[in-house]
Amino acid sequence: MNDIYTIPLFVLPHYSFSISLEQSLWRCEVHWNGVTQAWYKDLKGVTYPTLHYPGIKLVGGVNLIQGLAIAELGQLIMVDTTGDNHDPDYDNIGTRFLLQYLGRTAPVVYM
Repeated sequence: MNDIYTIPLFVLPHYSFSISLEQSLWRCEVHWNGVTQAWYKDLKGVTYPTLHYPGIKLVGGVNLIQGLAIAELGQLIMVDTTGDNHDPDYDNIGTRFLLQYLGRTAPVVYM
């Protein structure tokens, strides 16, 4: 059975953290692009150092890594808690807009 876990996000223009997903370590960088008015996430394998996925746009209601063929992971989904499926804006990421992980094991976040 898969469980859903919320990965904490913050209203900061650029920050990084490490997270354990499915017993493998990943480095995440989250940044706001003022030109496109959008949030982006870079995902880099620590356990799998050859895996690097830069510039994943955080959009609402879809599996953000579905097209990346990362067999080691479940799903990363940006959820609009109002149910409107909008993309996250600068001020509401981490509150109205949540990054959720659907997988076999609980993630562990290292700040």
